[in-house]
Amino acid sequence: RKLQDPAKQTELLEEISEEISAAIEEVRRMARGLRPPALDMLGLAPAIESRARAIAEAGGLRLELAVQDQERLLSPETELAVYRIVQESLSNVVRHAGAETVFVGLERDDGTLEIIIRDDGRGFDLEHTLDDSGRGLGLFGMQERASYFGGTVDIDTTPGRGTQVSVRIPIAESERGGT
Repeated sequence: RKLQDPAKQTELLEEISEEISAAIEEVRRMARGLRPPALDMLGLAPAIESRARAIAEAGGLRLELAVQDQERLLSPETELAVYRIVQESLSNVVRHAGAETVFVGLERDDGTLEIIIRDDGRGFDLEHTLDDSGRGLGLFGMQERASYFGGTVDIDTTPGRGTQVSVRIPIAESERGGT
């Protein structure tokens, strides 16, 4: 702030920006490595049920569950991605939707794991949220996680109506365990 030379100010700001970017990337790397113990102790479906109940209770939401057991269908990395996608989606409902009820569904269908998170909240303008303003990072993160495993995230919403997040993750032959 005290420097009078604009070139030196710019140089220092660029250095600070690079340091911040490096720190953020390190935090993201560490966060990706964290695995909730419930996934290993309970399995994917019970871990999602438990997390959904906790988030719904904390957010004052009525929770509807239709979660089929998915034990041993996915690699640990894919399970973690699914868990984090559901967690982010539910957190978005609590923070933004103004919903009373949220539904979480998890089922296997013809070699694909299908996840539905649906709320009766206010909805939003998806295109506007995903523009370059920096909003929608959670939605972008969900899409990135799913695509890393060959999956997709579809978001069906409009202002004044609830939102449905539909996630499809293929179950690789090696992950199916012959079932």
